Amino acid sequence: MPVLPEYSLAGKVAILASAGGDEAPLLAQALAEAGAGVYVVARNQVRLDAILSALTAVGSGGTSADGHDGIATELNSEA
Repeated sequence: MPVLPEYSLAGKVAILASAGGDEAPLLAQALAEAGAGVYVVARNQVRLDAILSALTAVGSGGTSADGHDGIATELNSEA
């Protein structure tokens, strides 16, 4: 869906911290569709994988970190 210029996040970075809610993948998609690079932090790898799959589905990469061990995974440097 096209983003109105006044709502564009192009050139911005969004940090999405997820405690495990089902809305996180949808929020990540909305941020990416608005043009933001998305950095995701979640409590476990299962949640990260779900969110990053949602980002990949909209053609955006993302960067993530598991909240327990702090290991970051970069999927795509385009963001």
